[in-house]
Amino acid sequence: MPLRNYGVLAARVVDQRREEVDDSPFYHLHLVDAEGIAYRASVNVQSLQAPSELLYVVIDDFRGPVLDRLPAAGSGWRGLASQPDAEGLDFIRGNLFDPSAMRAVPPDLPPGENDLADLLDHFVLRAINDSAAAVYVFGEHWGPEPDRPDRVFGFVPGNGIHDIHMNQGSTSRFRRDDGVWQDGGVLIHLPSESRWIAVFVAFQSQAWHTDDTTGHMIDAPPPRPADQVEWVFDTPAQEDRLRRRPLATALARRLSRSRQDEPDLSFLLHIDGAWGTGKSTLVNLLRTELPREWLPVDFNAWRQTNVGPAWWALLVALRQGITDKTPTLRGRLRLRLAESWMRLRREQLALAVLLLLLIACAALLLLGRELATVTTTVTAVVTAVGALWAAARFVGRFLQWDSARGARLFEQSNANPMRDIAEHFAWLVAKAPGPVIFFIDDLDRCSESYVVELLDAVQTLVRDTPSTTAHSRSFGRDHRGSVFFVVAADGSWIRKSYEVAYEKFADSVAEPGRPLGHLFLDKLFQLRVSVPLIDAQRKQYYLARLLRLRSPTDAEAVRQEIKRTRDLLTNTTTDDGILRIMDSADPAVYDQVADLAVIRLTDALVERATEHRLQRFESLLAPNPRSMKRFVNAYSMLRAVRILEGSTVPFDPLALWTIIETRWPGLADHLRAHPEAILSLNGMSSDRDIVPVTLRALLEDPDVRRVTTFELGGPLTPELIRACCGESLPAV
Repeated sequence: MPLRNYGVLAARVVDQRREEVDDSPFYHLHLVDAEGIAYRASVNVQSLQAPSELLYVVIDDFRGPVLDRLPAAGSGWRGLASQPDAEGLDFIRGNLFDPSAMRAVPPDLPPGENDLADLLDHFVLRAINDSAAAVYVFGEHWGPEPDRPDRVFGFVPGNGIHDIHMNQGSTSRFRRDDGVWQDGGVLIHLPSESRWIAVFVAFQSQAWHTDDTTGHMIDAPPPRPADQVEWVFDTPAQEDRLRRRPLATALARRLSRSRQDEPDLSFLLHIDGAWGTGKSTLVNLLRTELPREWLPVDFNAWRQTNVGPAWWALLVALRQGITDKTPTLRGRLRLRLAESWMRLRREQLALAVLLLLLIACAALLLLGRELATVTTTVTAVVTAVGALWAAARFVGRFLQWDSARGARLFEQSNANPMRDIAEHFAWLVAKAPGPVIFFIDDLDRCSESYVVELLDAVQTLVRDTPSTTAHSRSFGRDHRGSVFFVVAADGSWIRKSYEVAYEKFADSVAEPGRPLGHLFLDKLFQLRVSVPLIDAQRKQYYLARLLRLRSPTDAEAVRQEIKRTRDLLTNTTTDDGILRIMDSADPAVYDQVADLAVIRLTDALVERATEHRLQRFESLLAPNPRSMKRFVNAYSMLRAVRILEGSTVPFDPLALWTIIETRWPGLADHLRAHPEAILSLNGMSSDRDIVPVTLRALLEDPDVRRVTTFELGGPLTPELIRACCGESLPAV
């Protein structure tokens, strides 16, 4: 028999609590609707039947017709009938998600191991901190219970929702609750991010082949071994086991703010890390954290290496991305025709010559035999040759742009091909349904020649085209939309590629502490972010998660401390305040609240306070009009990475280290490997041999000495350098 009181609750979440009981733990939400009525929604995080671990799927950017049928935000409880047209959920028949995407997650691993409650925490806490967020809970309603306080949150009367999971294909005594179009779930709407998040849960004992009327199991589920280690594949992860999502959230906010502050400027972000450090995983998470209106364009550089010119591959990827976002065949055809017409108008010279020659041919026909035979013959030859040239040029422009071979011919047959290419790229960007962001991966698997070719093409396409020109206005475009590029690659690979390509210029261009490769990276990218390193504790948690292990801990005490620490972080408005809280946190608590600490760093009040403090270091920066902005961005991202690595290095030393990284990246590379070399740079040691010959000129550089001994944060020591690079400071 179907659930008696199935429906959906539209409300706002104001609190959450984990509950640990022996038989079946829950994750509780405290929700309040627009009328002030309180509810408790209880999500199972463990099964009464073996296997105890639930299946779950979290969709970061959920879409579907169910969103169009939801009641108004905050409107409270609405009962629904268990039938197809009653707006309920059905995991099997509703096409909500791919069931094969569901994963088994232990309900309550020791803090930091990403159990199901951790996953719910990540999204629920965001909804609690966003006053505009709306939550929809599907399940069975119970209560109200007059004069009886809620046993978890204490509000009166007790009132709530349960069975927030799949409610069909059950075994044993739960078979009586089977039905169709009555499955449970949680939908969270974050308007500030233009995003819907969906959380769906099922029991492993439930069947996915059920009767269309009763919802009863038709085929029994296959048995699953109780003790089995998961197969782990060396592919970019979709599950955030290493807590990279907070960094992805911070990057997404940084990119969104850059677009708001400077809408006409493009932005290039470099995600730096060696092979296997998780660059692609971070890129995947960043993609899901961006606002929904952005247009992501995936570009695997390695697969494009031998296909065609780099600019052509980028152009094809952009066109395909726009086409995929164009829902109708009519819209795609209109885009293609508009693109062809734009190319046609650009060929004004060829069209003019062809028109003049046609007029000449017509004049010959009208004049007839009066003209001399020689004149007629010469004119006919010139006309034929000119017509062939104009026609070939005209037709070629259409054929060449649609194939890799044609793209190469286009390059060879035009005196200034990149101008037209950049104009065409900008035209396509203007046709995109939202801001365009390229995700370039596997560049550090390509040859040095292709690395340079691709990055030079990117620079040409997004920087060398003026935002407003007479040429562009003639084609009906008065501005160029900004384009964002995220390049995930080992920085040393990119630097070496440029050093090989421009080897002849290395001695004349490179500077002490700023080798040629670093100069190119500084010119290309506005922001560089290193992938966080994995400390010993995180390695232990990660291995335990893969092996499905548990370890004893005082879970309830840790949870209470986590909640207290999160409350403190939510109420602080300075970088220093966040650091003090994190520095005093127990290791088990630190890992659980690091995500919130990183997200708090991107809060507008915290960022303003940070920028104000960083202005004290302005005299140490390079004399560049954009150096201060780059300094602020670099510090903010470096602080986020350090927190995720477990390092709470103080504000001032990290600011000085950020300056060294940005002004003398070659010196920073050496100090990472040899922190004790800082003693020779700041005058605390006379040992010059610890500094390589290529950097010894910096020993006498007054700017370097001033940074390393600055009154705020200095003098830098080997211990501070190690902390700035991710190690924890020794206890005092």
